[in-house]
Formats: sequence, C-alpha cells, structure tokens
Amino acid sequence: NKVLPILVGVKAAHRQYDYLTKLGMAVKIDEKVLEASLRRYQIDSRSKSLKSSAIQRATRTIRSNPLEEYLLALLIQHPELKIDNNILPEYFQNTESREIFEYIKNKGAADIPEADIDMALKELYDRLAEKQLPATDVEKCYLDCVMNLRKSYLLKLQKQHTELLSYIAETGEKNADLQKFEELGLEIKEERLKLEKLKSKLHGVILNEKR
Repeated sequence: NKVLPILVGVKAAHRQYDYLTKLGMAVKIDEKVLEASLRRYQIDSRSKSLKSSAIQRATRTIRSNPLEEYLLALLIQHPELKIDNNILPEYFQNTESREIFEYIKNKGAADIPEADIDMALKELYDRLAEKQLPATDVEKCYLDCVMNLRKSYLLKLQKQHTELLSYIAETGEKNADLQKFEELGLEIKEERLKLEKLKSKLHGVILNEKR
C-alpha cells in the first residue's frame, strides 16, 4: 500500500508496467494481482478526490456572501475600477472572498495562475469572472457594494463595542479591555467618516448620470 501512491505518480504507462514487474518479482506476487490492486487504488483515490471537491464546493456555497461575490465580480470583469485604499480585507467575512480581494488588490484582476492559489479559490475566481453583470452603471454598482459592505462592518464593530462595554461593566475588568474598547471606538468613528464620504461620492455619481 505504501508503494501504490508512488506508482500512481508515474505517468508513463510503460515505466509503470516495468515498476510493477520488478515489484512483483521482489515481493513474489503476480504482476496481474499488483496491477489490479493499483487500478483499485486509482479508482478509490479519484473517488475521494471528487468527494472532497464536492464537499468544498458545498461548504463554500453555504458560507458564500452574495454581496462580497458581486463586488469581486465587478473588480474582476472591470479592471478599470480603482480599488479604494480604504476598503479593508476585514470587510469580507468569507475567507475565500477575502483572499481573492487581497490578490486582486496586490496583483491586479488578471487571470490568477493556478500555481498561486488553491483549486477551490481558482474555481471561485473563474465563476465570478463569468458571472452576469449589468452592462451599465458599473461605477454606481461598485460604490453601492462597497457602501453596503462598509455598513455591515460598521454594525459588526458597534456590536463588539457594546458587548465589550457590557463585559467591562459586569466584571470590572479594565486595562487591556478598556484599551480595546477605546480602540474600537476610534475605529467606529473612522468607519463612519468613510461611510459619509462614500455616500457623497455615490450621490455625485447618481447626479452625473441624471444630467
């Protein structure tokens, strides 16, 4: 069983047959028996691989966030869109979406080589690249997505801020907890300012479209 994975890795059929013959002579087992064992192992391995991929796809579907994926699809299909430096990876709750966003932000929206990311991410990227999007109002859709992601992130921060305040009040803990509370407060303030600026920018885009 330890040798079978090695033999499966041998792509050339004639070399694989030579190794089987030599292995059969070494362990005194008929090469036909070894060949049958190898075929069973290949089938089992392929079945496990397909099952694993199916589970990954199903899990990704459950965790997928339509808003995050829509924004990523816009960035992939419209590389002319400028990624705002104020868009944080933390806005993306889905791990795969966050990783693709960081890749696009750092290396651009060109097709991602398979060597750079795992197969699950590559499949998601390809699916987003083919996602149907409206032909017009691209910038408005983009800004709208960013604004809604920012709102979700702000709500998350506010919830953490409230929960931490309750914890401090109940336990009397201070120092590190109080510092974290103050840091969250500052971050909430910054995110509110970003949100107001984005609303103004979106309003300007809408006015230009009406002219």
